[in-house]
Amino acid sequence: PLDTLIQETIYADFLLINSRLNFISPNTNELSQFVKDVMHDAKCPVIVASNPLNKIQQNILCYDGSYSSMKAIKMYTYNFPENTELPTTILFANENTGNHLIDQLNFKDWLSRRYTQFEIKVLHGIAEQEVYKFLKKEGANSLVIMGAYGRSALSRFLHQSVSNSIIEKLQLPIFISHE
Repeated sequence: PLDTLIQETIYADFLLINSRLNFISPNTNELSQFVKDVMHDAKCPVIVASNPLNKIQQNILCYDGSYSSMKAIKMYTYNFPENTELPTTILFANENTGNHLIDQLNFKDWLSRRYTQFEIKVLHGIAEQEVYKFLKKEGANSLVIMGAYGRSALSRFLHQSVSNSIIEKLQLPIFISHE
């Protein structure tokens, strides 16, 4: 089933999958290997959400200045243009004390042409921990957008851990796209 599904994603704009889809242990909150494989191998963006999917009232765009994060934001924006009217928070985690985004002028220019109301939150500390803490506190009724499951092993490991925690522990829907 995985190979067939992945083949179909070549022609899809996005894939919506239930985070609880598990053929082996159906009564668990942990992501199954099948869902993880879909998230990693899909050829289109993937929305992973638990049942029921609540009405989205806010976008949370995770931006780290990378091509992967910008591509995820663009793919989300193009697939769901109606959601550009929602309140939108851009999360940028900075491990030092600076408050400037990577390529800030271009990024803000791009955002302002597409999103009607947005605010940028700069989080200081270890990115994965700070994003998780923010979402735990303020992520209700949000859709989290991130460029996860990148191609390098280190990037894939770091992004998997934060996105898996968001899905499993916070049960927030997440829109994932990768290069």
